[in-house]
Amino acid sequence: MLKLVLSVFSFFICSLLMAQDFVGQWTTYKNGEAQSEVEIYEQNGMLFGKIIKMINPPDQNAICKKCKGDLKDTPLVGLVIITDMKKEGRIYSKGTILNPSNGRSYSCQLSIDEKDPNILMVRGSSGPFSQTQRWVRIK
Repeated sequence: MLKLVLSVFSFFICSLLMAQDFVGQWTTYKNGEAQSEVEIYEQNGMLFGKIIKMINPPDQNAICKKCKGDLKDTPLVGLVIITDMKKEGRIYSKGTILNPSNGRSYSCQLSIDEKDPNILMVRGSSGPFSQTQRWVRIK
């Protein structure tokens, strides 16, 4: 019985520690240029991410012109762009990421770079096409 309790406790602690690797503030990049700062946070066992600062363009009042529905003309700062990411082993997936540049959402996968824990690999996919960006942890 003690082994079972310790196993469950160990699994719970490991799950919490893994989420903490992903949780935090990250600088996003496009073509080598910093674009924004995104805060990734845990809510109800899933990860979400929202823009907390615009770098390029530096306009903190920029809006999502190409977003559709309720998100149209929403300010980029505060916009939740990563939603419903579920833990699957060493990655988070099955959620979506919104690209404010074109207003489209893509399936998403998050993983920590194996060589550098300060690099977040963000993979967006639509059908057979995908693109991976490297985000850098803000220290």
